[in-house]
Amino acid sequence: MPNAPQTVTPASGLQSPSEDGITAFKSMLSSSASRAAGTCPVWSFDIALFASRPGGGHFVFDQHCALINNNRASLEAVMSVVWTIAALALVLKA
Repeated sequence: MPNAPQTVTPASGLQSPSEDGITAFKSMLSSSASRAAGTCPVWSFDIALFASRPGGGHFVFDQHCALINNNRASLEAVMSVVWTIAALALVLKA
């Protein structure tokens, strides 16, 4: 019989989409961002033109790490406002 209906059974071990979505949402709510999760990148380079200066023309670019850490609360507040305005603009544009 070529017109007989076929039954499809799900693969074993798969969750239904609703259970998977609820589990993922609960894990997002229970997790929190860690402040000490990353390291600050530090760059160094040499410039032969400044080889006669103390230090031999070797430069290390690492002051941005201290600047960002010292102003972390202000940066978080400003970026929260920026992302909120961007989200509102997208929602209101639709």
